[in-house]
Amino acid sequence: MHLLKGKVEKALEENPFQPVYKAVADAVRDEIASCRIPAGTHLREIETAKAAGVSRTTVRRAFDILLLEGSVIIRYPNGVEAAGMERTAYTESAELRQMLDSFAAKLAALRRNEEDLQKMRGAIKDLDAAEDIDGMTHADIAFHSAVYEASGNGRIEEIARKNHLEFTHVKYMSAKGVVPIRERIVAEHSKIYEAIAAGDAQEASTQALLHAGILFDPQLTRDIF
Repeated sequence: MHLLKGKVEKALEENPFQPVYKAVADAVRDEIASCRIPAGTHLREIETAKAAGVSRTTVRRAFDILLLEGSVIIRYPNGVEAAGMERTAYTESAELRQMLDSFAAKLAALRRNEEDLQKMRGAIKDLDAAEDIDGMTHADIAFHSAVYEASGNGRIEEIARKNHLEFTHVKYMSAKGVVPIRERIVAEHSKIYEAIAAGDAQEASTQALLHAGILFDPQLTRDIF
């Protein structure tokens, strides 16, 4: 919740014509998606308004948006409850990741440039050096974002952007088990990178598909549902 005000202010700086309540709704949605606001958290209007630096009326309108889309549930007299990700939604997001990552890696092997490869190497290095779950998750997302960009396919990047919150939520929800298998993740990212760098489209696709399957690993998912 301590990040809300900064996110709202940044959103309004980037687009001063958008309604404030929309900026608040976007910020709260992002906090829920990243699990910084855990599922089941009771979001009170007065506390959220204070955290976001806006009025309770603005927060109430933001909550209305989030209720309609399912990001929050149960309207209380003075707030709402953060919704969780159901097993079906988790599975569907993870399956989409498998499909998207595999094809993106295949195209990236054919179209990548040195700047793309540099971004991937940097993300692998950051993941290996990360000291907490947040750092690991951001580095992991940065690696896959670099692959999407390297694919040179605008539609893939568009799908990735539109589903960013769902992808992020999957990452954070599975993050409890990430630390013990950090070396495995770094090794798998390295294999994807090596195939892309070598221009081996089939191997890149295969390694990306195998890696995305990690989202179904019991070591990651056993505490989620």
